[in-house]
Amino acid sequence: MSHVRIWRDVVEKGYEIALVTEDDVRFVPNFKQKIEDLLLEASEFPWDMINIGPICPVIKTDVSSNLYEGRTLSTHSYLIRLECAKKLAEFDPKFYKVGIDFQLNLFPIRILCVRESLAKQECIDDNMIIGFVKSLVKGDIGLQRTVDVPHHVRFGFQRFKLYIILIILVIVWFFIRT
Repeated sequence: MSHVRIWRDVVEKGYEIALVTEDDVRFVPNFKQKIEDLLLEASEFPWDMINIGPICPVIKTDVSSNLYEGRTLSTHSYLIRLECAKKLAEFDPKFYKVGIDFQLNLFPIRILCVRESLAKQECIDDNMIIGFVKSLVKGDIGLQRTVDVPHHVRFGFQRFKLYIILIILVIVWFFIRT
């Protein structure tokens, strides 16, 4: 697992904060200035990791106008603190039951996410579903890893709550009438 190797490298070299990206990430214009602004804003809050390109986020708590605490389905670009890297580097990836994108959601760390993405992965730049399928088939995630179903249920309910409630009400109404 390349993420684990990077976390161990961060610990070994003592980097206070590290930017971790996949090799096919595209940054927004003025990326350096936006990262500096982000770090200044984030310095007011406790955090272990900041996802700068969240996909399918499940928002837990608003932290500021630009940041929220939550979980996401992506590890293509994030900032990590040394203390967090120390915690994560101790885990043996052979015991991960899901891909690292999902596994991070299971660790006891505080993940902040940006509201406006600062980095996008090329394979999902145009269409997220096509990109996800490409990543499964061609990438190192592979089809052998289990998908984190509870994350997708939370995401779906958060995004489509009203529709889900309406569908349930229609089903209940249908059964009451018959």
